[in-house]
Amino acid sequence: MDSRTFLSKVDRKPVILMVLFLFLTYMLCTSIPNFARSEASVLKTYLFQNVSATEDVFPPLPGIFQSKWIQYFPYIQSMEVYFEGMNTLPPQPIITSARETKIYIPNKIYKLNDIFKARIKAMDSTGNPKKYGGDFFRVGLYKPFRDTDGVSCGVVDNLIGTYDISCPLVWVGTGVLKVTLIHPSESLYGLMLNSSGTKEPGVSLRARVKINGQEELTDCAFGFPGKSKHEVCDYSNPKNGDPWYCMKPKSPNQCSTNLWMDRYYDSVNDQKLGKRPYFQQGITWRVKIMQPNLAVQIQDDWSRPRFSSQLPPCSALKQVILNKDPSVATGLAINAGWSSFICRNYPFDENKFANCLQNHEIILTGDSTMKQWYRYLISAFGAEDYGLGGTDSSWAERRIGHQRKNNITLRFFPHGPPSHHPGLSEVRPYISDTLDDIPSNRDNIIFIFSIGLHMNLFHPDIYLQRIRNIHASVENLHRRSPNVKIFVKELHAHSQSTRVCPSDWFSYRYNVLLRQVFKNVDGVTYLPFWDMSAVYNNGPYHPGVRLLRLQLGLFQSFVCK
Repeated sequence: MDSRTFLSKVDRKPVILMVLFLFLTYMLCTSIPNFARSEASVLKTYLFQNVSATEDVFPPLPGIFQSKWIQYFPYIQSMEVYFEGMNTLPPQPIITSARETKIYIPNKIYKLNDIFKARIKAMDSTGNPKKYGGDFFRVGLYKPFRDTDGVSCGVVDNLIGTYDISCPLVWVGTGVLKVTLIHPSESLYGLMLNSSGTKEPGVSLRARVKINGQEELTDCAFGFPGKSKHEVCDYSNPKNGDPWYCMKPKSPNQCSTNLWMDRYYDSVNDQKLGKRPYFQQGITWRVKIMQPNLAVQIQDDWSRPRFSSQLPPCSALKQVILNKDPSVATGLAINAGWSSFICRNYPFDENKFANCLQNHEIILTGDSTMKQWYRYLISAFGAEDYGLGGTDSSWAERRIGHQRKNNITLRFFPHGPPSHHPGLSEVRPYISDTLDDIPSNRDNIIFIFSIGLHMNLFHPDIYLQRIRNIHASVENLHRRSPNVKIFVKELHAHSQSTRVCPSDWFSYRYNVLLRQVFKNVDGVTYLPFWDMSAVYNNGPYHPGVRLLRLQLGLFQSFVCK
């Protein structure tokens, strides 16, 4: 049969239409920018020069707007229409400007125990109003000339460029509103791009592997792009699948259980965000909004009870009910102290706490801020302290302490990978494993954990999986030992910028996830420290003694009657 007559005129039409359809589909698909490529393009071109772009991941992880964590952040979801698929971020003149942004206070006179209200109208540097949300503000109401006497204010993103401020009024006199633009929404998107992979930009976590007398450094991460499972060593948690991989050493080509972990910088270039265009201190990052007439007057009203007069003692609470927003006030900073709005709390007292803990064991596990607690309690109680392996120069070692007078045992366990300090991987158990190792019917154990700082620059879905697995271990423990007291230590606000902890917004994001996972969990007390540290304008991510004692005081108030 002649090929020219194989298709009749009737048969040719659908074939021609199909070819045309496929051609148009190809043109349409190739004209739409790939989301992963656009993320990498934005990251490389506009934000972090000399930093490797976000790579594909192994195992695969979703993009920002398809991730599990984003369901808890409506204001970020609303940014999708403006940012997803963009090859470039907006030029700096049209991002949110603190100089042009306006604050409106409709009412300047209040009564005690009223709720203060104000509104932020975000503007760009050309004076035009922003049409979408996502800006990250920090707001507090302070006593005049007293930068450490005040209360944190909640901020509600209306998703249209306006933000509603609210905070309780708990003193008589003048209150001065202070508003800081921590990050414009465009910079926030950059932070999300920079934390959407399995490896930290600018930082490598490596293992020193020893096999048959040979030593080699090999990269470790939550996954490796384009690598097969035959090229990596799987060190994931066998119990719950918490991921962790290291590249298989070149010589010899086999895996080892003897790993000495350490941190290395990828280049000599400064990777701090503050050196980048969208993260310039005082310009596009952490900028105070300077505006006159931000004071309000608070009049006394003796018909209303004082905020603390009817609160139950903290130790009487079975649950701590918190707002999903960590910036909503949970207490008042006053006279270098902290008065909780949740319950009646007391200042930290070493002797009373030690007497209260008689015949108890406290297990503290997490990062270096948790070891701060351990070291401070060891000193405060006058306890003996012993190492259990690792390196004594960093937080990444297990420790045990004992105070003979009251028979108090304190234990510290660093959390499992990732870690930014040197040490053997075998002495850093996962928090879930530490919970699983607590035996049945132990009524004298108090368990507290903190995790987040070392996971700031990884994909948040990995963190979400980690804390959900911790939650599962908590439930299993309470079935074995229902009277074990468990505390979640919230991450605190800070203004310290380093390569591995470049912005406290990362900690804020993880606090939102922590609150969602551990809300209304029987036998678990959530310790809210974000607004406490924000009101006190905490600088370092290792808090000073004053803030440390305030944290321990709240912890003591929940433990002791």
